[in-house]
Amino acid sequence: MYDNDVCLPRAARALALCNGDPQSALGFIRKRFGGSQMAESIIERGLVDTDTLTPDSDLLGAYGGRIADLIRRRSALGRIEQVFPFVHGQPFVPWMALVEGTSAQWIAENAFKPVGDTPRFVAPRLTLKKVAAIVVMSEEALRLGHANVDISIERACTQALADAVELALFSANPGDAATPPGLLTRVSAGSGNPEDDFDSLLASIPSAMFERGVVFAINPADTARWMRTGLADPASLTARDGGYIGGVATVTTPTVPPGNLAWLCPGAVLMVNGGALISRSTAAALTFDSGDGSGVREHSLWVENLRGIRSEVWINWAPLEEDAGGAMTGVFAPARARTLTPTPPPDIQDGTHPKDLTRGRARGRKP
Repeated sequence: MYDNDVCLPRAARALALCNGDPQSALGFIRKRFGGSQMAESIIERGLVDTDTLTPDSDLLGAYGGRIADLIRRRSALGRIEQVFPFVHGQPFVPWMALVEGTSAQWIAENAFKPVGDTPRFVAPRLTLKKVAAIVVMSEEALRLGHANVDISIERACTQALADAVELALFSANPGDAATPPGLLTRVSAGSGNPEDDFDSLLASIPSAMFERGVVFAINPADTARWMRTGLADPASLTARDGGYIGGVATVTTPTVPPGNLAWLCPGAVLMVNGGALISRSTAAALTFDSGDGSGVREHSLWVENLRGIRSEVWINWAPLEEDAGGAMTGVFAPARARTLTPTPPPDIQDGTHPKDLTRGRARGRKP
């Protein structure tokens, strides 16, 4: 069972160390671990370093299903589904969706009911799209024979993909042929008064969404702010697990900017899931942006004795309603900048320090 769990990261690091040579990678696994049946099978079938693995392949689900489950559990997707589930479908399979809300409470037998000339239903067909990330590790760490290295690779890759999935989900980006669309399509500006903005946001969400279930999303740094408003308290909201704000289920995610309040209706979102894959990265250099304004740096993996591990998950989603999510910006007024002036330490010779040597001499004590 353990060999099955770490077969993908073990095969990936063997290929990364051997520059993609499958024969050398097999030799590394056999010498270092005395053989690893599943990892050797992945390399021999060419599942890691070639394009023979397609997103809808059964082999992808068999090898990467566990990693895909870890990604969902560690991202906001898993926390949302603990409250209200998404509508799960199969990739490449048509899904019937209502696009015109014609309805009737009661129609007499054989009575005519006009519904208009426009079609009332559409059949969207979702394909799988790829969310990817690269984890950089030192060659010395990858050469270690301890099994914890494989676990560390898997943990780092799944967390990086979980962050990437959250970033794609809680955004207003329309998406493209390779990236899932963001679901925060209804965005409005707040007034800086959280109590009034909370009421305004609730009033703007269609009542049909609340029937399916609505989940709020906030930045973990705003947890204490919401407690000070009286809409939440330590017993109902935590920075790690979320909770409730004003009686509405809430999750926390760093992808929602501080001061914003996002909402999502999982019951109005069709989601399809594929598998996940961990393989070696062929990138020779990577550009890193810290995001704090300090600049962008380029690192040569070959020069700095580093190796890249590429992780990918195939997933996609689409709203079944026109607006299945949104956000309100500027709920909290920007915090005023404060300058902290450090207090200088007391001078050991001016008589203010408890160990003033000058005062000790004056009183006849030994220094």
